[in-house]
Amino acid sequence: MDTLDNMRAFLATVRTGSFSEAGRQLGVSPSVITKRVGQLEWKMRGQLFNRSTRSVTLTDLGEQFLPRIAGLVADFDDTLGEMTKTRGGLLGRIRIKIPTTLGAPYLARILTEFQQAHPQVLLDVVMLDRSVNPVEEGFDIVVGALPELYANVDDEWLAPYPRVVCAAPSYLEARGNPVHPRELTDHDCLVFTPSGALWQFESADGTAQVEVRSRFTSNSSRVLRTSAIAGNGITVLSAGMAAPALARGQLRTVLDGYRLPELALKALLPRTRGALPRVRALVDWLKRRLAENGDWSDEENL
Repeated sequence: MDTLDNMRAFLATVRTGSFSEAGRQLGVSPSVITKRVGQLEWKMRGQLFNRSTRSVTLTDLGEQFLPRIAGLVADFDDTLGEMTKTRGGLLGRIRIKIPTTLGAPYLARILTEFQQAHPQVLLDVVMLDRSVNPVEEGFDIVVGALPELYANVDDEWLAPYPRVVCAAPSYLEARGNPVHPRELTDHDCLVFTPSGALWQFESADGTAQVEVRSRFTSNSSRVLRTSAIAGNGITVLSAGMAAPALARGQLRTVLDGYRLPELALKALLPRTRGALPRVRALVDWLKRRLAENGDWSDEENL
């Protein structure tokens, strides 16, 4: 059990980047975390972390063994859960990351209905609008549309993820309506931080790329939508995020003759977790429910 505690201390330090924060999460002092990580390093005959006064980062050895250690701890927890499992149904904890773009209320409803159908499953839902490596940050499932690939992680297609370019009528009346992507360089743009300021468009004439002038950046699509409705500039939103504001006339689409590259909503699954029955069941549930209902409109906080 000491080795298991040491591995948990290692994983908590990876997630938090701090011995102090890892200690808070596990309910022990930072010195205990430091001691446990040191014991694990002694057993592995190598240093797992680079330590400085400002940060704690993985060494090459730590990077190499992170997936295996995470898998061992997860397998132990699953085995323990199976030993206490009542007959029938799914059992255990699923830690899932979802984007705020679809987090409330759309995916929240889907996840709630899944738990109602499987009451012995414990859901830990984290909302983040950034790229996440599920192995490093301890997630069973990461839902997102960013085209990221990670070692020891599989991705599964869930649903198409349409996007629109839009702005408030007040902004377009004051600054004009661009008819070609290159005209965006003369406009104020509101940029989703993970995607960056290089916007790409497709049309019958080919592909066009433009480095937009970023007046306002955020890693939250909701923040960008609020800023756009206020007339602050042109932005790119998921079709579902923009739909209510478009229907009310608070936003208008622009550059309708040009398409943004197609993205897909995906589930990123650590290879050590993807075959677990409860994880597999939730991924299949998401696929089915997303296919049943294409209305991803987001009415909350509009």
